Amino acid sequence: MGFDFTVYKGSKGGKIIEATNHYEDLAAHEVLLKITHSGVCGTDQHYTSQDMVLGHEGVGIIQEIGKEVTDFKM
Repeated sequence: MGFDFTVYKGSKGGKIIEATNHYEDLAAHEVLLKITHSGVCGTDQHYTSQDMVLGHEGVGIIQEIGKEVTDFKM
């Protein structure tokens, strides 16, 4: 089953592109967080020509928790 999610990342041409990825299953020790906002700062500008997700300091809503997670609640 799994789930699809969208990220924004750099590209060889230096443009920020939207990409869709798939993650198969949530492991017992993982938390699925739907990011609603993410900071992009000057450091991220250094990576706009790399194939990597940009942004950090994300804020979001817990969507699902693994069965062994004890520090977060829905």
